[in-house]
Amino acid sequence: MTRRLAAWGRKPSPAQLRQALIPAGAAVLRNPVGSAPGFMLSWRRCLIAALPGVPAEARQMFAAAVAPLIRALAPARAPRARIERRLLHTFGLGEAEVDERLKDCVDGRAVRLGLRASPLGVTVALSSNSSVTSSRALAQAVRQAKQRLGRSIYAEGEGTMEQVVGRQLTARRLTLALAESCTGGLIGHRLTQVPGSSAYLERAAVCYSNRAKREWLGVPARVIQRVGAVSAETAEAMARGIRRKSRTAIGLSVTGIAGPGGGTPKKPVGLVYAGLNVRSGRGREVSQVKEFRFYGTRDMIKLRASQAALDLLRQWLEGGRSAKRP
Repeated sequence: MTRRLAAWGRKPSPAQLRQALIPAGAAVLRNPVGSAPGFMLSWRRCLIAALPGVPAEARQMFAAAVAPLIRALAPARAPRARIERRLLHTFGLGEAEVDERLKDCVDGRAVRLGLRASPLGVTVALSSNSSVTSSRALAQAVRQAKQRLGRSIYAEGEGTMEQVVGRQLTARRLTLALAESCTGGLIGHRLTQVPGSSAYLERAAVCYSNRAKREWLGVPARVIQRVGAVSAETAEAMARGIRRKSRTAIGLSVTGIAGPGGGTPKKPVGLVYAGLNVRSGRGREVSQVKEFRFYGTRDMIKLRASQAALDLLRQWLEGGRSAKRP
């Protein structure tokens, strides 16, 4: 631990050194990404593995040290039941609506259905055991789920919205510029988490104030005075302004009220507008704006708003429309 921390330019504190206290007889598990080691020991015919609580560290340590030992200790001739699972990630539908659409896709015996809701949408998990009959039933359930959920499905497996959008932009050789208000750069952050995003993300501007929207994006002052910064008209002007300024194929914008304050009866907390402006193949501009009503904490609303804006772009890209590269 001392050597690891020294490589990071740090000295261990007394509290950190407590992590080096390992039970007698235990095997130390190396931590490849952090400082705290884990340990493993046998007690009363049970295998006990203690790992750090940081998820990224625990996952890597389990895969490297614990899982191989569990496989080695398993009886050689024991039946190896395997669970097959397919994940479908959706956005735009509530958990209850997804459940209603899929309620008769599974019988609960051969295939099981699980739903997990988050600010990024609803993830559908369909699972079965590894028998031939169950595998066929799982494949059929997945086909039915795709038909019933349609374009609300944005990814399968471990895919994310930013990965899907990045692949589509790369495949079509399109460039993108962002104008963010209520999300404060979150969309840009998510896109740049994907390796190779410099091929399509040209720039991202955080235009939080009305002055920034006017000066950086060219949003007319009369528009903000008449309908406000959180409006369909402002979102459209923001997307158009950032696309023209950056000379990209696509401009994407978002403006809203993330809370907890700032809402009014007409414009409550959670009101968000996402705007899209595209230069079409004939040199003309195409604009789309969508309104959303979100709920939750400030962080949740910002995350939902970023997902909504990316989903607006995804749905446009999947629609097969053409855009002219400048």
